[in-house]
Amino acid sequence: MYRIPVGTLKRCTIIRDVNQWYCVIIIDDGIDKPITDHGTNKKPVGIDVGLLN
Repeated sequence: MYRIPVGTLKRCTIIRDVNQWYCVIIIDDGIDKPITDHGTNKKPVGIDVGLLN
């Protein structure tokens, strides 16, 4: 752990992948932040990258 979590613990998920363990911690820090706002276009955008494999 490289930093101490600050806030209210909402969820903790323990994951085992082959021979490694992971811990995913979700914390509510009480700060309301918008996800991202890039300009004034509020419409959803879909991108088709045309992958074959």
